[in-house]
Amino acid sequence: MSHYDKAITWLQLEANYQTKFNSPSTQWMSLLRDRVDEEKGLEFFESFNTKLSDFKGQVGSNRFKLKRRRRLIDFNTRLALIEGQVTTERDQSTVAIHISLEPTTLKFAFGAMVALYGLFFVLFLTQDFGVENSFFISLIPLHGLLMFAIMYFILRYEVKVSRRIFDQFLTSVVSQA
Repeated sequence: MSHYDKAITWLQLEANYQTKFNSPSTQWMSLLRDRVDEEKGLEFFESFNTKLSDFKGQVGSNRFKLKRRRRLIDFNTRLALIEGQVTTERDQSTVAIHISLEPTTLKFAFGAMVALYGLFFVLFLTQDFGVENSFFISLIPLHGLLMFAIMYFILRYEVKVSRRIFDQFLTSVVSQA
């Protein structure tokens, strides 16, 4: 496990859990395949089309990889990636679900923030503001810490909301079985 994975787990920016159903995996996966749209790349006007399902992605024989579809008036950021694997034992399916944020997006966002605040901090250190204005130099790290905290809580909330919505989606899929 890398340092990045340990940090994401410690910061609770991912969710791992299992769910059990009383139906075989082939039946369950076919129901899931019917309720999920195949991802075809970037779709510009997908939020206007109400006939599309709530999730898009790939559904295989015993694995799936999904993302929530964008809707017109919904303010959640949709950065969560939902991956799962289905196993069957004696007509009971066990779905192991992993909800996480896309690593490239997360690394890019935090890297850009560190670079931006580092640049501002270096620029302020190289300027001569005098003793009375040195208070503003200490505000840059505090502002950066506040922005990181806001971003952290938004991303953590995204994982929690994605888990709740996906659990509702799974319940509706199982009720059809």
